[in-house]
Amino acid sequence: QKGLALRSRMQSSIDKLNLQLSGVRSDLAKNQNEFRRSRAELEDKERVEVALKRGQAELKKNVAKLREQLAAREKECKVREAEQAMLEKAYGQQKAALAE
Repeated sequence: QKGLALRSRMQSSIDKLNLQLSGVRSDLAKNQNEFRRSRAELEDKERVEVALKRGQAELKKNVAKLREQLAAREKECKVREAEQAMLEKAYGQQKAALAE
């Protein structure tokens, strides 16, 4: 009978430990899932960050290119304005010469 009682107590202890182990396994599975989700979110954020940096670099290049084009067009406009002023002056002189 002592053996039976000891066996019963041991089985009860084993059952408690199994129950605790089951809880630990459940917590571990939850933690692993949370870790995977967090890692996936971090990887997504890192991909977005890399894409954003690439986009910013591309934007800076485009802005620089547009500034160069604008500067070239401004020079072109000044040259054409000077040409137009010379043509208007020549026209005015010819008109005056014809009027005489």
